[in-house]
Amino acid sequence: MKTLFRLTLAAALLAFATASASAQVNQTLTINAAVNARASLTLSVASVSFADSDPDTVPNITASAAVTVTAKSRTSNGNAVTLTVLAPDLTEVGGGTIAASQISWGANGDLSAGTLSNAAVTLVSSTNSGQRAGDMTLVMVNDWAYATGAYSTTVTYTLSAP
Repeated sequence: MKTLFRLTLAAALLAFATASASAQVNQTLTINAAVNARASLTLSVASVSFADSDPDTVPNITASAAVTVTAKSRTSNGNAVTLTVLAPDLTEVGGGTIAASQISWGANGDLSAGTLSNAAVTLVSSTNSGQRAGDMTLVMVNDWAYATGAYSTTVTYTLSAP
C-alpha cells in the first residue's frame, strides 16, 4: 500500500510540475501602413512619325512605331480612373495645318480605339486601383490637300485617379 501511495504521490507531483512548466504569455503588435493615392503613366516611345507616301497608293499611313501605354493608379475603392489623350492640330512653319482628327488609332489591351481631337478623348475609363495597359497603332489619313512641309504637334496624355 505504501508503494502504491508513493507512486501516486510521485505521479501527482510530476503532473503538477509539468502543468506549471507550460505557462503561456501573449503580447500584441500593432501594424500600421500608410497607402496614399498615386499615379504613374509611361509611354514606350517619345515620338512617332509618318513617312511621306503617294495618297493614291497609300491612303492611310501607319506611324513608325506603336505606342505602348501603361497607366498605374492607386485610389480609394469606387473612385473613377480616367486616361485621356488630347492633341492640337499639326502645324508647319509655313502656316499649314493638318487637323488632329486626321489621325486615329487602333488599340488593344485596356485601351479604347479612337481619333485624336483638340478636346480630350478617353482611352481608359474604370474604377479602383490597378494597372491598365495597351498598344496604340496610330494611322494618318494621307490627303492630296495637305500643303508641303514638316508638320508636328504635341500629344498630351492625362491620367486622373483621385
